[in-house]
Amino acid sequence: MHISRLLLAGGIAAMMLIFHFQAANRFCQKMYTLCFICIAISIRSLLKFVHLAMELSPQFSIDMIKVTHRHAITLLKLQNH
Repeated sequence: MHISRLLLAGGIAAMMLIFHFQAANRFCQKMYTLCFICIAISIRSLLKFVHLAMELSPQFSIDMIKVTHRHAITLLKLQNH
């Protein structure tokens, strides 16, 4: 399997786990950073995933983008403090 797909899958899976537990401790902050690095490395694959998801379910894609954006902002705020 292509390395960017592995990074993407790992990043998304880890983000889903973190979103589920919603713990705002140091471990989760480090995991957030790792997830976003993994996803940033494989941004091309992420765009393909979003495009495919929008074809399958536009509302799911919009919700995912909103959740990811909200948590990205939270991560930036946590890192600035």
